[in-house]
Amino acid sequence: MSRGLGDVYKRQGMEALFSLPLEERLQLFYAAALLRSGAHPLESSAEYLRMPYPITRAALERVIYVSRASLDRLLAAASKSGMILLQGGERFVRRRDIAAMTEWILER
Repeated sequence: MSRGLGDVYKRQGMEALFSLPLEERLQLFYAAALLRSGAHPLESSAEYLRMPYPITRAALERVIYVSRASLDRLLAAASKSGMILLQGGERFVRRRDIAAMTEWILER
């Protein structure tokens, strides 16, 4: 019996969840969300890309499998480094910071 693409994506997600460092899991989430929305971070020339939809902290905790305190530290560090920007209630992510994770997704 052949496995569907859903099984492949689930396996990739589990691989990422248990093998990647926390910062890379956040980058992977941003890259996947942008690709899913039809944006292509590797083809864009913009320095920052607008996230296509909002996500609550509670939901993000579950998606990247992290505690609230760790997520707060991670988001603070990402903001301080310039990886993410909040403007007018919208979140933007710096394209160069998700390039490697975008490539990782597209290679699979």
